[in-house]
Amino acid sequence: MRIKVFKEKKKILFIVIASLLIYLPVANAVLEAADKAENVQAGRTTGEGIKISYSDHKLFRFGRPASYKDEQLKEIAFPLGGIGTGTISLGGRGNLRDWEIFNRPGKGINFPFTFFAIYVETPQKKVSRVLEGPLPPPYTSGFGYRRPDVPGLPRFRQAVFRGEYPLAEVELTDPELPVKVTLEAFNPFIPGQPEDSGLPVAVLKYHVRNLTDKEIKITLAGSVANPVGYDGEGEFESLFHQFFGSNVNRVIKGPVSGLYFCSKKVQPDSPAYGTLALTTAWPDLTYVSHWVRGEWWDDLQIFWDDFSGDGQLSNLDEESPSPEGRTDVGTLGLKAVVPAGGEVVLPFVISWHYPNFINYFDVVREQRGQLFHPFYSKKFKNAWEVAEYLFKNLESLEQETRAFHQAFFPPRCLIMYSRLFPARQPPSAPPPVSGLMTAGCLPSRAAAIVLVAALSTVRMSGIMPRVWLFFFRSLNALSGRLTSFTMSKKTARWFSAPVCRAEKPTGISSQPLTVSSEESSAFIATGRSAVISISLKNTGRRLKKLWNTPG
Repeated sequence: MRIKVFKEKKKILFIVIASLLIYLPVANAVLEAADKAENVQAGRTTGEGIKISYSDHKLFRFGRPASYKDEQLKEIAFPLGGIGTGTISLGGRGNLRDWEIFNRPGKGINFPFTFFAIYVETPQKKVSRVLEGPLPPPYTSGFGYRRPDVPGLPRFRQAVFRGEYPLAEVELTDPELPVKVTLEAFNPFIPGQPEDSGLPVAVLKYHVRNLTDKEIKITLAGSVANPVGYDGEGEFESLFHQFFGSNVNRVIKGPVSGLYFCSKKVQPDSPAYGTLALTTAWPDLTYVSHWVRGEWWDDLQIFWDDFSGDGQLSNLDEESPSPEGRTDVGTLGLKAVVPAGGEVVLPFVISWHYPNFINYFDVVREQRGQLFHPFYSKKFKNAWEVAEYLFKNLESLEQETRAFHQAFFPPRCLIMYSRLFPARQPPSAPPPVSGLMTAGCLPSRAAAIVLVAALSTVRMSGIMPRVWLFFFRSLNALSGRLTSFTMSKKTARWFSAPVCRAEKPTGISSQPLTVSSEESSAFIATGRSAVISISLKNTGRRLKKLWNTPG
C-alpha cells in the first residue's frame, strides 16, 4: 500500500515538474505582454492633458519603501520639525539643508560649516569621514564648491535615502571603512496631540555598526554655526556678517548635555532674536564651544586635524562672545566603543526657539509689521527647555510617532483593497510575523509563472485539482501581484475557504473580513484584495488532508 502511495506521489511530482517546464515559456510570454500593456498604460494622459508617467500597477503595488541614490539625492529635502514651528530639511546625502526656522520660508539657506562627522579607530588604522554621501556634480563653477560646505573633507562613498513621513533614513557605506552608519531622523508627530506634534525639534539617531571581528572606538561629532542674529532674510553663507556679534556658544552638562547658542547683542523683541541647541543624553562626550577664530582656512583645518587625530577634542568650554561682525561654530562629540559585530545608537537633537514673527506678507499694508508669537513660544522659554522636554518624554513620543507611522504604513505587506484604502500608499518591507506567512514573500514574476503553470495543469490533466488549487490559492496570497487571470465560480469558491483569512490593516479594525467568491475572483482579475495572511497551523492540517485526498 505504501509503495503504491509513493508511486502516486512520485507521479504527481513528475507531472508538476513537467508542467512547469512546458508552461514557463508561455507564462513568460504572457507576463511580457502584460508588461508591454502596462507600459502603454503608463503613457496615457488625463482629460486635462496631463501625462501619467506610471501605470496603476506600479503606483499602487506594495513592497519596500522606494530608495534613492546617486543623482536622485540632490533633489531630496525631507522636512524635520513640528507643526507650525518651521523645519530643517534632511538632504538625500545625509546633509542638513533649507533651515526654515526663522518664521519665514528659507529654501536654499544652508548654515556654513554645519555637518556631522565620524572618527573610527581600529587596531590597524584611524579614519574620519563627514557623515554624508559624495557631493553631486557639476564641479565646473568658476570657484568650485562653497568653502562653508566643507567640500575638501572626505565623505562616504555611497548614500541611500528612504523616507516615509515622519521617519527618514539615510544609509551610508564605504568599502574603506569598518563601519556602516544609518541615520534615522524624525520629529514627534502624533495625531490628536497637537502640542507634542508641534515641537521645534529634529531628532537624529545615528546607528553605527561594527563590520569587523574586533572592538573599535568611535567619536561622532556634530558641528553647528551659531545663527542668532540672522532673521531669515538674505543669505547666510559665511560666519562674517553685520548682524552677528556677541554670539555665545555655551556648554551645558547634565542629564541633557550639549551646546546652547544665543546672543548678547540681539534685542528680545527683534525677529532675529532666538536660541538654538544641539543636545544629547549620551554620557561620554567631547566638545569645543567654538572653533579657533583664525583667518583664511585656519578654523576648519585646525578643527579637522584635531578631530581626525584621535577623535578627542580639546573640551574647550570657554563662554567667549564672538567679535563684532562674526559668529562661531561649536562642536559636540559622542564617544563610544563598539564591540565586534555590534552596534551603538548615538542620539542628537537639534531644537530651536524663535519667538517673534513679524507680519511681513499681509495684503493690507496697514496690518504689516504686527508682531506674532508661535504657539510653542508660550510653552517654552528657549531652545534648551524644548530639548529637556523632548528627552524627558522621548520614549513615549517616539513610540506614539512610530505607532502613527505603522498605522499609515502598516508593517505587514498590504495588497490594495479598494473597499478599505482606494488610494493607499505601499508599505515598508514587513518584519517577521510570528505564526503567519504574510503577503509579498515571493517575487511577483516567479510566483505568477508558477501559478500559470499550476492552473493550466489543473485544466489539462485534472489530476489532484484540490492540491493544485490550494497551492494556487496559497501562492496567490503570498505574492498578491496578479492582474490578468480569470476564474470559474467553482474555482473561486476555493478562495473563500477558512484556510485563507483577510484582515483589515492595523489601526482600522481587528475584526476579520469575509472574503466572498466574487471578491476573490475580483482579486484575480484586478489585483485588489484585502490583506491576506495564511495560518501555518491551519495550512499544515489542510495540506495534509488535501494531499491524502484521492485525485
